[in-house]
Amino acid sequence: MKKYRVSKFTKNIIIIDLVILLAALALDIFLIFQGHEEVSFKTFIPAVVFLIGIACGIYMMCTGISTYKFSISYSGITMYEPKHTYEFAWDDFVDYGIAIANVSSPDTQNTFWIYFAKRCLRDIEKCAFMRKLEKKRDYIAYFQYSPELYAEVKQYIPAQMREQIDWELEPWIENMTFTEKRINR
Repeated sequence: MKKYRVSKFTKNIIIIDLVILLAALALDIFLIFQGHEEVSFKTFIPAVVFLIGIACGIYMMCTGISTYKFSISYSGITMYEPKHTYEFAWDDFVDYGIAIANVSSPDTQNTFWIYFAKRCLRDIEKCAFMRKLEKKRDYIAYFQYSPELYAEVKQYIPAQMREQIDWELEPWIENMTFTEKRINR
C-alpha cells in the first residue's frame, strides 16, 4: 500500500519558519562579528532565542503532523505517526465529511480536511479541526484535501461515504480562491 502525507501545507509552513529563523540568526551573528553591536551577554540573547526557535521547529518537523502519513485500501484506512499506527475499518466510522479549518484567523484562507470519525464530531470540533482533534488519533482518520490526492484515493472510499464527501466538497471547490487552491494542493 502506498503511504500518503496527511498534509503538505504544515510541513511547508515549518520550513518557511525555519528559513526565517536561520536568516535572522545569520544576520544577528553577522552584526555581532562586524562590530555593530558591543559584545556582552545581552548581545547573544537574540541568537539564543533564534537557536531555541530552530530547535523547536526541527522537533515539530520530526514529531508533528508534518510526519503523519496514511494509507488507504478497500478494507479501511491506516494512520501512521512516528511512534504509533492506527488501523480503521470502513465499518468503524459513523461520521465522515469535510472539515474546514482557517489557517490562522477567521478572515484568512481555509484548509479543507477529509475526515472519518468513530463518533459524531461537534461543529466546534470541525471548525477548529487541527487544534481540537490533533491528539485524538485513536478515533479519527483525516487528511488534507488536494484534488490530485483525493482523485487517487477516492476509489477506495465506500460509495455512500464518497457521495457524501463529494456533495460537501462541490460548493467549496467551485468557490475556492487562488490562495486556497495553493494551500490545498
